[in-house]
Amino acid sequence: MKITAALAKEKNHPLLIEEIEIDEPKEDEVLIKIVASGICHTDAESIKGHGVPLPAVLGHEGSGIIERVGSNITHLKVGDHVVLSYSYCNSCTQCLTGHHNLCIRTIELNFGGKLQDQTYRLRKDGQNYSTFFGQSSFATYALANKNNVVKVDHDVDLRLLGPLGCGIQTGSGTV
Repeated sequence: MKITAALAKEKNHPLLIEEIEIDEPKEDEVLIKIVASGICHTDAESIKGHGVPLPAVLGHEGSGIIERVGSNITHLKVGDHVVLSYSYCNSCTQCLTGHHNLCIRTIELNFGGKLQDQTYRLRKDGQNYSTFFGQSSFATYALANKNNVVKVDHDVDLRLLGPLGCGIQTGSGTV
């Protein structure tokens, strides 16, 4: 499927707005139409080349509406409003004891450029683009693992919720 995304192609260069391809969601993933995305210092540092391998689609404070749901997902459905957050494996000892923020695969899943199944899912003209924080929300659509997605009430304005996925929870966790 064709989407529009902000691409970080080279370190220390401005983001470029281009049309790229995104794959369909796999069994444990959802496709989200992005309504809004916050921008974080981590995005700014990644533009400088510190973080995810370039080229990449950045963004990790996304909010939106689910458009497609993988076959193994039962707690989310098309039309659900969601906030996207960081990626975690949900199978290591840390995750299984409720400490997702200490997941042993945190660096790999959020900064490694690939989704949980170790594949690239964004591309243009045969060139793979790294995914950021398991979501890449600087785009019209994002793929995310069910672990990255938090359902929110339909009455809350999605344009205001993106920063919940990083900035607000990071600040709260620090306090």
